[in-house]
Amino acid sequence: MARFVVVDSGKTDPYAELVGRLRRPRALLKQMGAMMESASQEAFTLQRLGDIEWPHRYPNQGEPFVNVAGLVSDLNRGATIKERRFQRRPALQDTGQLGASIRSRVVSDDRVEVGTPLERGATHQYGLTSQQPITPEAKKGLSKWLLSDQGRPFQKKLSFLLMPARRTLDTQVVERPFLGITDELEDDMVELIEEVLASE
Repeated sequence: MARFVVVDSGKTDPYAELVGRLRRPRALLKQMGAMMESASQEAFTLQRLGDIEWPHRYPNQGEPFVNVAGLVSDLNRGATIKERRFQRRPALQDTGQLGASIRSRVVSDDRVEVGTPLERGATHQYGLTSQQPITPEAKKGLSKWLLSDQGRPFQKKLSFLLMPARRTLDTQVVERPFLGITDELEDDMVELIEEVLASE
């Protein structure tokens, strides 16, 4: 399970000191976790996390544009190539599963974890390498599609996928952080902590 710790008493000193003064810190940490969940899920809609704007798909690819990994995924499943494979945005919204998978949990009196159980979460959060198989069925479907009117403009760009020795597509994924504490979220959490302290 991929987990991203975004509030940790050892790393977030302002919170640790304030949270340590509470009689019931877990209730507050649960609220803070919910706030972080919400901010992370909103990043998928805004296509940014705080001041960090997400790059569009394949930012270095020229025209005509195609989401190569998405196209291979469609062909591996024997599906028709989806129209969204030719759109640069929105990023990370292919199925909606990643954003919907974000959860928080209180793990101690001074720590809440926010993350996703999906392994690809780390790939997109940190910009790691992704590897997909290219099945014989995918190659057959691609070969046929590249001869069609829609596929012909992509022949030069995608012909490398048809090489006999090519078994996988390795993609250097662009970093698109969706977990973390933005300046706005930090202000909101400090305000929440102060309100809770004042009410105790």
